[in-house]
Amino acid sequence: MMTRRKKGILLGIVLIPLAGILSIYWFFFTSPASLPGDDEMMDKINVTLPAAGAIEIQDAVLIDERNATVFFKSKTGTYGVSNWVWKKRKWRLAVVHTKGEPRIWKIEPGDPSTYRIIWNIDPKARLATLNFYLKKDRYYSISGDRHRYDPAIQMKKEMLFEGHENGVMKLPDDWAYVMETLVEGGRNSGFSLFDDFVQQPYLAFGWLPLDEQGEEKLPGNAVNGNSFHSIGTEEEHVPLLNKREVE
Repeated sequence: MMTRRKKGILLGIVLIPLAGILSIYWFFFTSPASLPGDDEMMDKINVTLPAAGAIEIQDAVLIDERNATVFFKSKTGTYGVSNWVWKKRKWRLAVVHTKGEPRIWKIEPGDPSTYRIIWNIDPKARLATLNFYLKKDRYYSISGDRHRYDPAIQMKKEMLFEGHENGVMKLPDDWAYVMETLVEGGRNSGFSLFDDFVQQPYLAFGWLPLDEQGEEKLPGNAVNGNSFHSIGTEEEHVPLLNKREVE
């Protein structure tokens, strides 16, 4: 017959690992709390990157339950961006930019469906449209007796500026499909990685702001700011294009 002492030991053997599992689940996987209040977020932004000078939270956008973008205005009149991640039971500041030129937040770096184009531009910039592009130059190569030709790619997403002075835009589904298809095609092409590594044009993003006359117009106070990035957060700068590059 099992003694009380042995029963206690067996019960402990069961309960201690179970308590550990429950603690891990509670710490890492429980549902996130609401985002911090405006004052708390501004304090965190300004302590992390004093150059931000945040004085007003404009808007907060939940991308999913564990990732959010918060737009802010600074004391110098510029418009900035901050990205927040729920991690270890706390909303943590992952990125701050003092200027709001477009960037791509790669929430899951290997999955284009999670990529978001994020921007925050002064409403007084007098723009008419924001035009975002996914581009690749045409490409021709020879490896041994094999010839390869890839046509150029240009995909465009146009948005009216009014009402979209700041935004969090999911990559269009056709963009994500093209990106995934080209990566998979490269793996199955049979060409030497070394041969293609230097020569092959890559997919690139770009943006082109236009005024009411359809002319290029750079919102000067939206570029060349200061930034903070936490380890493990991946972003890509979206280069400014000119009309010659997309026509």
